[in-house]
Amino acid sequence: MTAGRAIAAEEASAALLAVMGRPGASFESRIAGTSMAPTIPDGAAIRVRPLGAQGAEAGEVLACVSRGGTLFAHRAVRQLRRAGIDWTLTVGDGWILCDSPTPAGRIVGVVHEFEAGAGWQPVGPAAARGPIVTGVSRASVAFVAAMLRLHPVLAQHLAGGCLHVGARLKALRRRLRRG
Repeated sequence: MTAGRAIAAEEASAALLAVMGRPGASFESRIAGTSMAPTIPDGAAIRVRPLGAQGAEAGEVLACVSRGGTLFAHRAVRQLRRAGIDWTLTVGDGWILCDSPTPAGRIVGVVHEFEAGAGWQPVGPAAARGPIVTGVSRASVAFVAAMLRLHPVLAQHLAGGCLHVGARLKALRRRLRRG
């Protein structure tokens, strides 16, 4: 890094990934947003430890670096291998749609604890959802997985577009509820 120059998101992400690869490394961060609620509430502090030797496992909450360089934490729901790259599909517990596929190199670690005012607690399983929400979520995961098998870049763009539309619909629903 050059003195006097701000660290770019890509540089910060690369540095974080390098540090997390060291034995015994861990870090704390803070959740901003409701995509993991009610499991991890908005504003909660989180503790992240490196992945185990086996890599990401379905059901774990993973801290990942997005394509834009921001850190996010969502639950792993499926792993795939395409074109020599291991990919993980994630979904926020408070969200229905599958995220853009995350390559293994962008997974920072496992979120294993959170603190939201009542002391540090282990991250539990996702809360039960109704059959319609569960069906829509599974369908979005299957769609992104199918697109990933065809073309990884296309899968990333389609999933990102779906998330954008989903966020707009969620905001519209909130406005309509307020009246």
